[in-house]
Amino acid sequence: MKRKNYMKKIVTVLAVATMLMSSLSACGKTEDTTTDKPAAEASVETEQTSEAAGTESVAETEAVAATEENPEGEDNRLEEGMTKVYTLIDAYNDLLSQHKYAEDLLQADVESLDNAEFENLDFVNSNGDKIDTKYGVYCVLIKYYYDYVNNGIKYGDGYSDFSELAAQLPDEKSIMAKYGFTDEGENKTNTIIMFEAVGVLPFLASCEAVHGTDLVETTEYVMGDYTSAYAIPLNCDGNTGLTAVFDADGNLMNICSSDDFDQYISSFPNGASE
Repeated sequence: MKRKNYMKKIVTVLAVATMLMSSLSACGKTEDTTTDKPAAEASVETEQTSEAAGTESVAETEAVAATEENPEGEDNRLEEGMTKVYTLIDAYNDLLSQHKYAEDLLQADVESLDNAEFENLDFVNSNGDKIDTKYGVYCVLIKYYYDYVNNGIKYGDGYSDFSELAAQLPDEKSIMAKYGFTDEGENKTNTIIMFEAVGVLPFLASCEAVHGTDLVETTEYVMGDYTSAYAIPLNCDGNTGLTAVFDADGNLMNICSSDDFDQYISSFPNGASE
């Protein structure tokens, strides 16, 4: 599987995020954590349109620009697609902002942490069965990102922590199949919903400028129940190799990478390597 250390890292990240949110709940804190911090700047073309400068998310700013620049009737899938890419970055930053110590913890080299921590999360699905595989735990994080970007469901909308989010998932095998995990053969990050996106998000969030260079009609990406309709190659601070993939309804399926994109992993702020 491409960059197998992603599983190890993000399962631990999910564990840390869950523990942090549980700590907040225990302390009785009720602060709104979905909009109180600015997202990382994803594009040098992003303009502040709010009177309170610095409080507007990347996605909100880019959506305003897209509306102004695209007259009715034009194909604006490129602009709308990039807005979803920026929203994905917002989702990552929201996850980091749930606790004042979260960024330090999640950006640390988690390789030294217990790889079996996911077993102690006690995630239970809608049937009351424990989610006890790494891929099953991954599905919780995939649902977080997919719903945030495509359905507008942010952290805390209908659930207060990842345990409650996990309880919205059906049985483990069906949700894994829906997202593209397989029991046979290799599970590749480019062929599973939001799987590669999870791994490259630290890099994307660290970029000053993320642009879509073109819109390419393609059905070559199949991820579980989802098939692509078009893709947008990305230019990230001059780096190429990442492509945002969308289905016919405009849902962001994944951020896929080329085989040579590994050369940029050393720049990931969370210590990703190999």
